[in-house]
Amino acid sequence: MKRFNKMFFRKRKLPDYIRESLEKLETEPQDWLSLYATAYQVLDHKHQDAIVRLGKIGYQYLSRLAIPQILKIGEQWRSYTSLLWSIDWQTIDIKSMSTYFQNSDDYESLLIMGSFHPSGYFREKCLKLLYAYPQTLPFMMIRMNDWVQQVQEQAYVLTMQRLSECSLEELIQTSYVLIKVKKSKRRQQIHFDEVEKYYINRFNELIHNLDIYNLLRLNVLTRKAFYEIVTEHSLLSNEVIEKLLTKEKDSYCLLLLTRSLLHSEQMDMVRLHSYLYHPSFYVRKEAILCYYHFNQNIWNGIEEILLDKSYSIRDYIRFLLRKHTQFDCLNFYLQHLDCPVGILGVGECGSEEQVDILLPYLKSDNEKIVKVTIQALSQLMKEKASNIYWHFLLDSRISLSKAAYQSIIKYKVHYGARCVYKYYQQVSHQHQKRYLLRILLAEDSWERLPFLLEMYWYPEDKLCHYIQTKVNQRNPYKHVSQELKEDIMNCLTHQQYHIPQEISDSIIFDLKFVCK
Repeated sequence: MKRFNKMFFRKRKLPDYIRESLEKLETEPQDWLSLYATAYQVLDHKHQDAIVRLGKIGYQYLSRLAIPQILKIGEQWRSYTSLLWSIDWQTIDIKSMSTYFQNSDDYESLLIMGSFHPSGYFREKCLKLLYAYPQTLPFMMIRMNDWVQQVQEQAYVLTMQRLSECSLEELIQTSYVLIKVKKSKRRQQIHFDEVEKYYINRFNELIHNLDIYNLLRLNVLTRKAFYEIVTEHSLLSNEVIEKLLTKEKDSYCLLLLTRSLLHSEQMDMVRLHSYLYHPSFYVRKEAILCYYHFNQNIWNGIEEILLDKSYSIRDYIRFLLRKHTQFDCLNFYLQHLDCPVGILGVGECGSEEQVDILLPYLKSDNEKIVKVTIQALSQLMKEKASNIYWHFLLDSRISLSKAAYQSIIKYKVHYGARCVYKYYQQVSHQHQKRYLLRILLAEDSWERLPFLLEMYWYPEDKLCHYIQTKVNQRNPYKHVSQELKEDIMNCLTHQQYHIPQEISDSIIFDLKFVCK
């Protein structure tokens, strides 16, 4: 009897490697999957408390992820769990473990991860149990692409059953999976055709309940898939699409919605013309392309679009005007210098002859006018406008400082590392310091080196990484003066800067060849 009790105790004792994995998982490490795979073996030990802990940990991770992210995690997880073939997963009774849990969400997390398990028997078992839980249609449908036919068959049956009773929210959440399975090669075509047809019919029945604001909170991959489906099958009314166009932020989603709207059966030339001036850039651009495609010629009032906010639209309209007419776009912009886009247009169409016309606008009280003037002059003068850029780089107004900085970087204007660093130390505004530091990073690799060494341990992580990277990027063919060498050596020996020894040795070695 004593021997029996001892054997029973050993069977239920939790191995150290599982206990340690659970403890590490509870600290929420970033790389958690390998630890989770190790801890998942606890199901074979029937240790109730540890299984409940694992369920809670799984739920904490999965609840933060969208469906596309969970599917990605599932694919990665298989590479870890494939090492666990020492366990006979067919005999694991995960169904009875549901009684361990007070919170069903924690138990559900075990089933979700189990549905991605390498053991086909175990996947099928988890799949059947998942049916009892809401919002699990995506995990059933994805198994229609399983590599075991029996699991595929089970996934098909469960998917069809769930489609008959699921909510619109669950359908939308499954959009990404439907597209993924459609593109897969393992699925059975007959089954998928039935599922897709039923899925679209259910969408058609429930789409009137669509909550736009809840939709826009979803993961962007889910929204893209949803828009692909509803636009392909014309499930959204033009009114709903119009509302979405004012709220949606993703460019691809906007493109899908715009094309669906403009190519709908209700669209005629009068309505299409009204979309040429729509607030959304994507709608305007697509409407212009459609309008020209139908007319194959320009139309009355097309020159008004030369003042569009979008450069790509202005450029396309200029192309059409050059193709069909002798219209003078530059003269048009010169007549509209009271508007910011008119100034930009001069920069896009003009030459250095128009520089004197634009210079007075740098003194405007309107900040936006000054900003577009800097941008227009940079297109006309390029690096020749270096004094203008420097003046506005040090401006307290962020938009003007940013415009000047962008021109400096775009046209590779150099002021010398010493000059840039001097002003970096003097300026007080954070945006000025940020732009001057980035300009310093673009200066000559040896001239900037002593100043970068002084900032080697910059407090901001991202810029610190850039600085340390640039310290290691040195031109081996550059001639370094004796004076510059001394400045560099002073920085390397200055204890305050704490330059790592290997970095210091590397620089000293290079100096032997570039300073002779």
